[in-house]
Amino acid sequence: MPLYSYSCKTCGSKQEAYSSIDERRNGPKCHGDMQIVIGCNILPDIEPFVAPGTDEFISSRSKRRAFMQKHGLIEVGNEGNPHDR
Repeated sequence: MPLYSYSCKTCGSKQEAYSSIDERRNGPKCHGDMQIVIGCNILPDIEPFVAPGTDEFISSRSKRRAFMQKHGLIEVGNEGNPHDR
């Protein structure tokens, strides 16, 4: 589900809500009408770090993914279905 940003036309407060595309017009309630804020949400990349044990410098998600794959590591929450392997 997409994350939508809303702004109150009356008080100016800002809120975010996950909504399906069909329900995006029925956003959160406030003092007045809420309008959808059109913008771009860009998430920052991971902070660079030195991998413990190997002292390899990891500076991006792709390097982190390659490091984890090289060492047989699995990120918690991204294990997937063990039967798919």
